[in-house]
Amino acid sequence: MAGLAKKVLFSFNGLRITSSRRSLFVTFLVIICILTLPFLYILNITLYSESYKGMIQLDDDFIADYDSQDPRLIDHIRKHYLIPPTDRSEPYNLNEPDRIHYSQKKQSMVIDELLHNKRNGFFIEAGAYDGETYSNSLYFEKYLNWTGLLVEPDYANLKRLMRKKRKAWVLKGCLEGSSRPKKLHLYAAMEVGVLEEYMTFARRLFTRMWRPTQVIEVWCFPLLSVMTAINQMHADYFVLDVEGAEMSVLKGLPLDKLDITVMQIEYSVFSGAFWDREQSRKRLHEMRQFMKTHFPEYTEFRTIALDIIYVKEGTVTF
Repeated sequence: MAGLAKKVLFSFNGLRITSSRRSLFVTFLVIICILTLPFLYILNITLYSESYKGMIQLDDDFIADYDSQDPRLIDHIRKHYLIPPTDRSEPYNLNEPDRIHYSQKKQSMVIDELLHNKRNGFFIEAGAYDGETYSNSLYFEKYLNWTGLLVEPDYANLKRLMRKKRKAWVLKGCLEGSSRPKKLHLYAAMEVGVLEEYMTFARRLFTRMWRPTQVIEVWCFPLLSVMTAINQMHADYFVLDVEGAEMSVLKGLPLDKLDITVMQIEYSVFSGAFWDREQSRKRLHEMRQFMKTHFPEYTEFRTIALDIIYVKEGTVTF
C-alpha cells in the first residue's frame, strides 16, 4: 500500500518543506524559545536591578500599629515618604515637552471638558509611573496651574519621576484600603507593577517573561493619612490606576472626610500579556454595584478606554 502523499508547503531552489518537515521546524523553534527564555530572564533581571541601586528601606515596621489618624503615623509619612512639589520656577524635564495631553487614551481631555477647563485645582494620581508616560494629571498641572499628589511605590519609577520636575507632592509608597499602613511585596515591572496579593499565577509568569521584574517591599498607606500629612482634604480629580488593587482602595475611601469631585477608576484586568475582557467585564460590574450601594452620591459619567468615571452630585454639570 502506497504511503500518503505529503503536502508541499514551501519550495525554493530545490528546497522543499513538507507538512512533516514543518512540524519538525515548529518543534525546533519551540525548543529554541524554551532554551532562550531563561537567558533573557536573567539578562532582564541583571539590567533592571541596576535601577534599584541606592534604594534605602527604613527599619520602621512599628508604624503598622498606627491608625490612619495617629499623629505619629502622619508625621512619619510627612518626614520619610513625602517629597514636596518642585518649585514652579524650575522648568520641566520631559521627553515630549511640547505635547499637550499625555494620558493613554485622551482621558485628560474628557476630564478637562467635564470640569470646564478649571484652573488651580488639585489632583490625586495613584499609579503615577514616571510622571509623564500615560500621565492623566500632567496636562492639568502644566497648563492649568494645578498641583496634587502623585503616588508611586516602585523605586525605579520614582527616580524617573523625580527627574521630570513635577509640581506636585510625591508619595514614595502605595495606597491601602484598611485603616492602618501595610508593608507588602511589589512585583515592580515598569508601568505594570503589581502588589503580590493581586498577582495571579498567569500574570506572574507573563510579567517575568516579558518585563524586567524586581520584587521589593513597599509601604501602602491609607489615603486619609497622606492627605492629612499634606493638609489637603479636597481633590478635584482622583485617578485610581493601581493594577488590581482598585477595589481595596475604594472600599477604604473615607469620603465622609475627603471631598472628591471626579473619580477615574481603572476597571480593566491585565493578565500580564493581554487585557482579559471577561475579567474586566466582571470587575466593571463589581465596581458599579459597589459605587451604587456605598457611594450613591456619585453618578457614573461614562467609561473611556480602560476606566470608568464618576462625578459627585451637585459639583459639576454635564
